[in-house]
Amino acid sequence: MSQQHVKPYSPLRTLLQRAGFFSAVLLLFLTIFAPRITQVRVHEYAALIFAVCVVSHICTNFWQLTHLLTLKGPYFYWRALVTCGLLLSCALTVISGIFISQYIFAFLDLPWGRQMRTLHNAAAVYFLIFLGLHIGLYAGRLLAWLKEILGRTVMQLCCLCALTAGAYGLYTFCSAETADKLLMRSSFAFFDYDAPKLFFFIDTASALVGFAAVSALLARALLLYSARD
Repeated sequence: MSQQHVKPYSPLRTLLQRAGFFSAVLLLFLTIFAPRITQVRVHEYAALIFAVCVVSHICTNFWQLTHLLTLKGPYFYWRALVTCGLLLSCALTVISGIFISQYIFAFLDLPWGRQMRTLHNAAAVYFLIFLGLHIGLYAGRLLAWLKEILGRTVMQLCCLCALTAGAYGLYTFCSAETADKLLMRSSFAFFDYDAPKLFFFIDTASALVGFAAVSALLARALLLYSARD
């Protein structure tokens, strides 16, 4: 009678697999935010793939979403707010993107004006914000993995690097141009074609890390506050 071979659980392998997957998704996300670098056609196909990943993620974790809305407390209210903001901004980005599509959905010949482009730009920025806040909700789990696998010193060093990158990202994010997008007062974005393209990706990724850090710190504070009651 043969025995089924079961692979032993490896925290390091699990961490590397998830880190590789989310790194690929992050690269895809950064590609979407750079249509003037990657061209509009690449932007649309990357956005379509990313949208499929988002829908798959929602379907896989739908039970958690419905359960979250039934929980009470400051921390769970914050999680629900972030989740709802993320879903709404994602939906607006996708819908407005379909309207202004020049390649994939151009055959639909949907009527759109300057307002739809403005909505798309605003929704994309809000999506960046809420995605960072959403990632920050799981920072504690990531840090626990790092501490378990690589030790406390490496975990603390990663925290320091993330906070430094996040502070830089929030500094570059807070500008008059970003405010105009969020308030839907601008239908286009300025882009410095003379600057190295790598700087754009660094700024966008750093902003994502910055919002994740804000969310992680706020979530930690809310959990500590709830534990006092």
